[in-house]
Amino acid sequence: MDFSHYKLGTIARRVERRMEQRKVPDLAAYTKLVQNERDEALALQQDLLIGVTAFMRDPEAIEALRTVAIPRLLEPSSDAVLRVWVAGCSTGEEAYSITMLLDDALRTAQSTRELKVFATDIDERALDRASQGKFSGESVAAIPAPLTQRYLVADGDEYIVSKSLREKLLFSRHNVVTDPPFPRIHLVTCRNLLIYLKPRVQQRVLTTFCNALTADGLLWLGSSETLGALAEDFEVLDQRWKLFRAKPDRPRRAVAMAVGAAAIRRDLTRPPRADLGQEIAQALVSGLLPPTIVVDEGMQLAYRYGNVGALIHVPEGKASLDVRELLPHSLAVVVSMAVQRARNTQEDSVFRNLSAQLHDGTSGSFDVRARPLRVRGRILIALVFEHTKLPLEAEKVEDSVEIAPEVQMRMHSLERELRESQAHLQSTVEELESSNQELQATNEELVASNEELQSTNEELQSVNEELHTINAEHSQRLDELIQITQDLDQLLSTLDVGIVFLDTELNIRRFNKRAAAYISVMPQDIGRPLTHLTHTLDYAELLNDCIRVIKTGEAHTCTVRWRNGRVKVRVHSFSGPANQPKGLVITLADESA
Repeated sequence: MDFSHYKLGTIARRVERRMEQRKVPDLAAYTKLVQNERDEALALQQDLLIGVTAFMRDPEAIEALRTVAIPRLLEPSSDAVLRVWVAGCSTGEEAYSITMLLDDALRTAQSTRELKVFATDIDERALDRASQGKFSGESVAAIPAPLTQRYLVADGDEYIVSKSLREKLLFSRHNVVTDPPFPRIHLVTCRNLLIYLKPRVQQRVLTTFCNALTADGLLWLGSSETLGALAEDFEVLDQRWKLFRAKPDRPRRAVAMAVGAAAIRRDLTRPPRADLGQEIAQALVSGLLPPTIVVDEGMQLAYRYGNVGALIHVPEGKASLDVRELLPHSLAVVVSMAVQRARNTQEDSVFRNLSAQLHDGTSGSFDVRARPLRVRGRILIALVFEHTKLPLEAEKVEDSVEIAPEVQMRMHSLERELRESQAHLQSTVEELESSNQELQATNEELVASNEELQSTNEELQSVNEELHTINAEHSQRLDELIQITQDLDQLLSTLDVGIVFLDTELNIRRFNKRAAAYISVMPQDIGRPLTHLTHTLDYAELLNDCIRVIKTGEAHTCTVRWRNGRVKVRVHSFSGPANQPKGLVITLADESA
């Protein structure tokens, strides 16, 4: 998976995050870790993918989609299938949300059109989860109740997407940077993916989306994403939530299919070869039309006709297509005025008998005509320069203009300052847009981190509940053991037989009061060895018999003298798990009676 088209700031933040989690001191050490541990490489990959999504994410944006975009998608169409492409779908929540809204709108409108949604992502793990269509009750809480009842089926604490809705979606792996687009798409959604890509790659991906759309298809981007150079190809439907409608007359822009990071670039292929009629028309225009140049909204040279070599000169230094810098100074001022007037009035603006010192060293007199042209939804201005000797009286024109040299110099100075201010402003705007995108990317990462922390918190709560359960069980068992111990103590105290419990080291574990009559043992002797105690029995082999029973496991019984009577002594072992000996029990029963 190639991340070279990501912004370096995004990559750096995610790498630093992994380094902190793995407690790696420097980048060199982390590089070795990624090279040597496949699991860490996969973990870093998942961090870089930043798969943040949710059902009905950004309620206001969803409302804009429902009220602004969907009614346009339902307009009468010859297409039998409404085709939608959800790029960067992650685990599928947004793709399912859009499908629910569109299918519900089609049902309400009683439309017979079929709905097909292509949900794509580069992360196969996320696509596997999306394909399962199973989500937690908490994650589907944002879905309106009517949609939940219609499109989701409860399965315990989880919900499963209904079969009817699932059949309308196709989840597939697709790289928007390198793979070709889906054709004839009516709506493309790609929210908060472009903010992670470099500006040049953003334009390439947007061009791919533009080519995928039908004549008037819709495009839905994230709130911090812009169209950039493709703005002229779209009409704005909602500026805040970045809903756009493609212009039917937009050009189809060629894009090179990238193969790896090095091939991500705009295709500068030659325009299609014109037919013979177009070539003849071009030749006639070039031969008969006076020197003519066409400028766009920013006074940039867009096209030229005829012999304009003496009028246009590229100055030294940084190259520019601003006609005010290319034309002679005496003409540049008037051209600016003519263009401005033509643009404001939408009519021809003519200035007569303008003297100019040309770039080839000669001088001449010109009539300058500025004519507005509407081309593909844009207003261009054609500037026609006609060589003249005397003014034409028959045509209604503007008065001849003669501007003093010092006024011209001042005007040039002001225009230059204006252009510099515009360039600085444009640079500032681009920097602000870039900063805004970076902030949006950081916010997305924080949202992802917050969701991870919430997930971890839920796991800790689950573990805590399990510990509470186990603790309750242990408390119950402890109460049972206390009760059993109390019962055992009561039993031992009522027996007329002396009983002594020893461990495998012959240390006192437990005894009853009757045993104290035969062996000199007190409560504080618990834990002391039997060898430290004396007894009143005529039984010198007691200790040896205990050791033998521990070793052999065979019980020993004998009768010994005690005071004026006789006592029956029985020594036997008791076992624990796996029949391992745990200790001895000595019983002493008085047989004098």
